[in-house]
Amino acid sequence: MRRAARLLILPLCLVVLLVAAATVPLPVFVERPGDVVSLVDHVAVAPASPEEAGEVDGDFLLTLVNLRRATVVSLVQAWADADLSVVRATALTGGVDDEVFFERQRELFALTAEVASALGLQAAGLPVEFGAPRGVLVAEVFPGAPAEGVLRPGDIITAVDDTTVPSAGELVTAVRESRDPTLAISFLRDEQERQASIERGSVPGLDQPGLGVHIQELVPPVDLPVPVSVDSGEIGGPSAGLMIALTVYDKISRDDLAAGRRVAGTGGVTVDGAVTPIGGIALKVLAAHRNDVDLFVAPQSQVDQARGAVPDGSTMEVLGAETVQDAIDTLLDRPVSAGGWVPTTVAA
Repeated sequence: MRRAARLLILPLCLVVLLVAAATVPLPVFVERPGDVVSLVDHVAVAPASPEEAGEVDGDFLLTLVNLRRATVVSLVQAWADADLSVVRATALTGGVDDEVFFERQRELFALTAEVASALGLQAAGLPVEFGAPRGVLVAEVFPGAPAEGVLRPGDIITAVDDTTVPSAGELVTAVRESRDPTLAISFLRDEQERQASIERGSVPGLDQPGLGVHIQELVPPVDLPVPVSVDSGEIGGPSAGLMIALTVYDKISRDDLAAGRRVAGTGGVTVDGAVTPIGGIALKVLAAHRNDVDLFVAPQSQVDQARGAVPDGSTMEVLGAETVQDAIDTLLDRPVSAGGWVPTTVAA
């Protein structure tokens, strides 16, 4: 009987271990290239007059990254698949509960969409006035960056070396121009004032020393001259800003910005129209390639990293933009023939 019991226990233990390996979450996330979302279908702009353009010839695509808590099984898959990456949970969420983190990311998407919509309308010549920025929100901390373990998503940076930084531009300037490599950062976390010292350093994918955070300005609601609605679904984060701005511009302007092309891209935006870097850009480039994208628009500071992620043999061209207006001008300048888009570079 004892022998029979042992023979029964062994398979049961194996089943328990296999179930645990497939279901028990680990303190890391697995990132993988996601799908693309047509912003033409998810962004609605009411034309200022009946003769205003409202149709887009082509498409603007938002590239997504799928993010899930790792299990032993998915972690092994990630190690075996070069297209997957592993990120420590604390580096991504800052230690907050997953549900709270993802809810904050959805709130950040809504804030970004409002600013991006205003920028698109403004670029098309409509009068838009932004209120004064109320602070600089930490939207994301890049893994391996100097700010990792110090700042976390949801923090609001208020000063650098005793210099107040109410806007993203002022924060970037303060970080770049400080004479001391170690910066004194003042910030709010859960409405409590805090201070920390962060030494500027290299940031993966960027061409200059910094903190390694993606930032978003906190601005009062913008009174848009025409109604714009963005259906976000469950999408979160600030990286849709550039593509929303371009979609709004094409829908309200008489310019043919997409010009029959499938245009994907990524990048946050500030109220002055600057395009800011984001995380996971290599995965987003791969998602675009897999969905037959013609052009991919990236933040100028990450354009080399984005181009390096294009698979060999792909005809997808990667463009860089420092501002929303840069992206508009570049897309309008790209050659388009009667037979469709003409690529100017081909990855080999």
